[in-house]
Amino acid sequence: MNYQESRVYTTTAGVEAVYACLMRHGIDSVAVADAADVTSIMDEKDKLGWDYIEPSLVEDTGGEAVLSFYTPDEPSGWSVLSEIKLDLLKLKGDEQYGIFGANADFGRLYVETQLLDDSWKDKWKERFRPFAMTGHFTVCPPWEVCQGDGETIILDPGMAFGLGSHETTVMCAEALETIELKGCKVLDVGTGSGILAIAAAKLGAERVLALEVDIDAFKVAESNIAVNSVSDRIELVRGDILYWRHGPGGGQLFDVVVGNLAGPLIHAALPVLKACVASGGRLILSGLLDIEETALKAALDAQGAVDISVRSRGEWIAVCADFS
Repeated sequence: MNYQESRVYTTTAGVEAVYACLMRHGIDSVAVADAADVTSIMDEKDKLGWDYIEPSLVEDTGGEAVLSFYTPDEPSGWSVLSEIKLDLLKLKGDEQYGIFGANADFGRLYVETQLLDDSWKDKWKERFRPFAMTGHFTVCPPWEVCQGDGETIILDPGMAFGLGSHETTVMCAEALETIELKGCKVLDVGTGSGILAIAAAKLGAERVLALEVDIDAFKVAESNIAVNSVSDRIELVRGDILYWRHGPGGGQLFDVVVGNLAGPLIHAALPVLKACVASGGRLILSGLLDIEETALKAALDAQGAVDISVRSRGEWIAVCADFS
């Protein structure tokens, strides 16, 4: 099958709004090229332990942020692309009318499309290099030589979300590192590539249950768990939290429950997620924007959280809640 590659040209401020638009149309695999990200990395290079970025890995976007995604070159893909273009026109209109504030600037919101053959699926590998996800973990693709201090997670994300570089994933991993996991049971809801489940196992968790709905992500996680030699401590189950909790999971409880999910899904599933936390356990939630902090804290208070802490990176937050 042939595919179309579409590139949306926006600004750093418009990235999240465009991404949300794409998500509404079922596009959940999106590459973002933004010069502001490179600037941020270079500003923190000493903290991250980096002193050089290979110039060929930094795409020249002409000062714009560019979101790339792929759709099939067939009627269903053409229809989705047409709907996305209409939504972006509406988004530009809302921006101009001040819906997002008087100073909001989402740029051109121009969509450029070209036809590709099936080889596009492997093009991203050219840009995936080993990197320090946290102070403890280095993420390395299996086709690279893994070097660096600390623990290494070998990761091939394939078509799954969970490369390890996104702010939400990093904050969840950092939150796991603050917990003494030896002897603990951990639940990872929406495991994606399996990266957080693998991190928990490498940090000493006795047992990790990883749930994933998407069949492609499930296969990716299965492969990553095996290559990191943690299959003996990670149980991978295909299904969502409701299916598992009201079926095979029964009344099982966990010392730590991690959910790196979309904000609306977290709010909808919060009672079930909390019900999986053992007495004295912790709930780690991310995939949330900073504007959602107040509402989530109130919801966690209503669920009986005794202590709530928040991490932030850019516009994203991760919330840790302890229960008695």
